[in-house]
Amino acid sequence: MKTTKITTLFTMLLTVLFLSSGCSTLKKNATIPKKVSQKSDPYKMKLSNYDKKTLPNDVALIEKMIQIVQPELETELVSTYAQDISKAVHRHNINPQIIISLIDTESNFQASKISHTGDVSIAQVNVDVWNKEFQRLKLPLIKKGKLKQIQQGYAIDTMARILAILKKRHEKKDRRWYARYHSNTKKYKWDYLSKIEIRMKMLEQNSSLQVLAMD
Repeated sequence: MKTTKITTLFTMLLTVLFLSSGCSTLKKNATIPKKVSQKSDPYKMKLSNYDKKTLPNDVALIEKMIQIVQPELETELVSTYAQDISKAVHRHNINPQIIISLIDTESNFQASKISHTGDVSIAQVNVDVWNKEFQRLKLPLIKKGKLKQIQQGYAIDTMARILAILKKRHEKKDRRWYARYHSNTKKYKWDYLSKIEIRMKMLEQNSSLQVLAMD
């Protein structure tokens, strides 16, 4: 009887020791869930440097760039817009890929577009907002009627004028200064940049455009 009790106690002791050892091993080998990382700052996400690439101010090259982002645009319009953009690039020293990417982001090259905030033309200019700034800078005011003309040279030049102001004011401290064309608010700027980046990559990755740029 005593032997049976001793055997039972010994068995129970071994069981306890085994379970204790097993739990310890499980704890050591258990996968510890990783801490959920906070969403990274979108401004730290890598964007291309194609916006900084110096491209020749060549009408044929600009035509090709427009066709890449808007392949269904009529040939006559492509030619007209390319000439207008070339003139704006020359007057205001803005890289053509920036102007093209912004126009496509703003209006898809649709001259008749009017936004819910009243922005008009191919360049989606908010006349009330920018005329206050132009007045403060003692610059000629934007003429809304001219923005609505069938010929969009004035609208494209107005976009380039605005970009020139933004570039001069912010380029040293803000690498993506041109996104301020849409907003100064960080969140909206990032949303806008992500759309511009799609166009920039389309241009950067097109082999035929690279050949034209080297000619």
